[in-house]
Amino acid sequence: MYDGRLNVSLLRSPLIAFAIALSLAVGILWQSSRYYSEMSSQYSTAKAEYEALRSAVQLARDESDTYARYSQPFAQLKVLGFLADEPRLAWIETIKTAVSALKLGDFHYGISAQREINSLDLGMAPEIVLRVSEMQLTFALLHEGDLIAIERALQLAKVGLFSTDGCQISRLRVLQNDGQPNFTASCSLSWYSATLKNAFAENDSMEII
Repeated sequence: MYDGRLNVSLLRSPLIAFAIALSLAVGILWQSSRYYSEMSSQYSTAKAEYEALRSAVQLARDESDTYARYSQPFAQLKVLGFLADEPRLAWIETIKTAVSALKLGDFHYGISAQREINSLDLGMAPEIVLRVSEMQLTFALLHEGDLIAIERALQLAKVGLFSTDGCQISRLRVLQNDGQPNFTASCSLSWYSATLKNAFAENDSMEII
C-alpha cells in the first residue's frame, strides 16, 4: 500500500543518467562552439590570404599588360637612340658619310653641351630627364636638294631623335654643273635624348672641327 513517501532510490538511476547526458550535451556544445570558432578564424584567415593572392595575381596581370603595351614603343625609342646616352660619334660619322657620298665639301660642325629641358611641361613623368644638344653644321652644296639628302640619311641611320631648327643658304656663284659647290649652307639641329634621374654625367665641353 502506497504511504505517500517518495522513494528516492527509484529516481537515482534516471537522475544519474540525466546528469551524464546533460554533461555530455554541454561538453558537445562547448566543443562544437570551440570548433566553430576555430573554423571561423581559419576561414577568415584563408579568405584574407585568398583576397591578397587574388590582388597579387591581378596586379601581376596589370603589370604584364602594361609591359606588353609599352615594351615595343620603348624598344623602338631605344633603337632610335632617344632612350640612351648621346651617340655623338654616330651623328658625325653619318653626316660625314652622306657628305662624302654627295661629294660635298667644306664640312664643319659644332655640338653644344647637353642641357636639360623641363620635361614636366611636356607631360612626361618626373622620373624622366629630357635633354637636348644643339648642333651647327656648315658645308658646301651643289644644289639645295643636298640638304634633304643629308637629313634623310640621318633619319634612315636611326642614330637619334632630332629636329632641324633652320638652315641658311647662300649662293656662291651662278649655277653651274662642273662639280664645284654652288651654295654654302649653315644649319641648326637639336638632338634629344631621355634618361632616368641620377643617370647622367654632365659634359660641359664644346666640340668644334
